[in-house]
Amino acid sequence: MAWVAGCCPILAVGVDLILKSMGINSGWIIFAVCLSINGALLEGDRKYLTGLGLDTSSLKNAWLIPAYLFGRPSVAGGGNGYAVLWCLLFILSFIVPSTPVVPNVTDGQQIDAAAHFESLDQQGTTWTGVIVIDDGPLKGQKLSGGGVTDSSFTSGSTVRVSGTVHLQGNQLTVNPMQITPGNGP
Repeated sequence: MAWVAGCCPILAVGVDLILKSMGINSGWIIFAVCLSINGALLEGDRKYLTGLGLDTSSLKNAWLIPAYLFGRPSVAGGGNGYAVLWCLLFILSFIVPSTPVVPNVTDGQQIDAAAHFESLDQQGTTWTGVIVIDDGPLKGQKLSGGGVTDSSFTSGSTVRVSGTVHLQGNQLTVNPMQITPGNGP
């Protein structure tokens, strides 16, 4: 189980990509889920070692993942390979950008989709906010948008978004973005 726990940081990257592809900003969810999985695996490993008759009292707490993994060889023998692997993958999980997966969309593609304002702020006579796409290949994607002068828009207003998709790294934009009231074409 120590080798599986050593690979857990890469799980964080995978789960983050899956959640972002569904339009969910994962934030601390990933950290909590992976910490829980890692801790459960190491607690299971500690119980396994105890079942073998080994004294695991020096391993202390399975939730201190690197400390547990580096302390395990003194109890069970072997090397620090899984501990080094965990540390490398943990660092790598911060270096590898988690680019949102946007299926069936290419740079320069034209879109025309139903959407709604998730939030809306007034800045003078102009309204800006976060727009969530409700259909088509960008369904669930959040876009910053605005520049509308129609004061009838509110948070939750149903709109139609059209424009050209631009993908740059992990940024997705629709520019120029045209926002019209309602859900119609």
